[in-house]
Amino acid sequence: MKNSSKEILKIFAAGFIDRYRLYRQKKHLASQFPSVRFIGDAFADDSCCFEENVTVGVETRLTSCKVGRYTYFSNHTFLNNCNVGAFCSIGPNVHAGLGIHPTRQFVTTHPSFYSPNPLVHSGNFHKMDQYSDHQPINLGNDIWIGHSSILLDGISVGSGAIIGAGAVVTKDVEPYAVVGGIPARLIRKRFDDHQIDFLLSFRWWEKDDAWLHRYGHLFNDIELFVNFFSQPSRSTR
Repeated sequence: MKNSSKEILKIFAAGFIDRYRLYRQKKHLASQFPSVRFIGDAFADDSCCFEENVTVGVETRLTSCKVGRYTYFSNHTFLNNCNVGAFCSIGPNVHAGLGIHPTRQFVTTHPSFYSPNPLVHSGNFHKMDQYSDHQPINLGNDIWIGHSSILLDGISVGSGAIIGAGAVVTKDVEPYAVVGGIPARLIRKRFDDHQIDFLLSFRWWEKDDAWLHRYGHLFNDIELFVNFFSQPSRSTR
């Protein structure tokens, strides 16, 4: 009976410690990033930088990331060393910036021979860093990344692109391209070349909120949008 009581106390104490840790974490995040909405135990380290109205979902972790306004991250996602543009939709269970290993020239892929990786238990067999096992990932604006996608280090994804669920992105993705598969390949372009060129030069994601409220009704028709703002009198409003 005494043992049972001790086990109950241990469980209660562990639960209290977890709740207190979460409380401290949320309080720190609210102080460090007041314009960001963190849901549940979402986390971002102090090296991150956010613009306004960003949302970070449950059990999502962001480290060394720069994030543009109105971008949101769904649940259970991990991003490291990523530059993320504005108005991006990052789906659940997305992983980006997991690190890379050398596959050419080096005799082994094990980091103990080229990098001071903290996961290596037995020590390192080199005198200095010989290989960069983390490279920044650059994501443009208005990108949608589907469920369980993986983005390898060092790639760039152009504005307006869509990455299909479960894709493994191993190379750069062009603006307004739809890609999918393992490895990810081009499926189609979202719009024709004229429309893509117009959107890339127009850069609607840099407009202020008042402009977005004023013209938001035009966003449901690409032809109407391009035709309307192609008129000289309206192109810069």
